[in-house]
Amino acid sequence: MNISMHNHSFTVWCKLIRTFVHPGDAFEIRCWEDENVDFAQKWSHILVKEGLENVFRGSVTNAMLKTLCEKPRGKEEITDIFTLNFTCGDLLLYSEHYGTELHLLNVQEKDAAVLEELGVSDYTVY
Repeated sequence: MNISMHNHSFTVWCKLIRTFVHPGDAFEIRCWEDENVDFAQKWSHILVKEGLENVFRGSVTNAMLKTLCEKPRGKEEITDIFTLNFTCGDLLLYSEHYGTELHLLNVQEKDAAVLEELGVSDYTVY
């Protein structure tokens, strides 16, 4: 099953990141050439150019998770990263459009139950 969420808060975003993403999981940051890449460069070990995008890849650390959930970035943006993808075992978590869209792919029933436990009810299953 796949789950999509829009119009969620920074608090919900962080709860989901902290619940499903763990140190050692793989991440990928995708940004345009003209975007600020300081965060990506700090945490990434690999840079690949794909067309007009810079793609940074690496492994999640505790420090990275802490930094992501320190504070919201703006009124309409949850994070200053346009696209941040995580591979958490079989579960894929995609944070798109500066965190305003979340997609969880390959969700198991136990993972869906966690959403309810976290108080997340505004999502679409597809």
